[in-house]
Amino acid sequence: TFIPDYLKPALERLAEARAAHLEQARLMEDTLTAITRAEEQKAELEQDNGSDTRTWRAAFRAGGAMLTDELKSGHIERVARRELAQECHNLTEVLAFERDQLKATCNSTARAFRQAHHAVLS
Repeated sequence: TFIPDYLKPALERLAEARAAHLEQARLMEDTLTAITRAEEQKAELEQDNGSDTRTWRAAFRAGGAMLTDELKSGHIERVARRELAQECHNLTEVLAFERDQLKATCNSTARAFRQAHHAVLS
């Protein structure tokens, strides 16, 4: 296809704007995926921790409130899962902030892409 010389700069700007926008959209998609994954992991950890807490307490009572090595290690695992769930929550908050920033950037790159497209058509 023949492209007139006067259109080449506008087409280059369009290609650059498209690439910039697609990169921002990819980053946004990666961030949304990470948020979903962190929320799922948090829910899973909280669910596991809730059922383990009941089991641990029942075993503790059944053993006459004596802390055995098995109960101690079970408690350490429960605390670790609870802390991991909190870390997932914290990560979700940080990623939500990044998502909001990426939305603004995507809006900006989308506007530049539309303007470059309009310039080619004009």
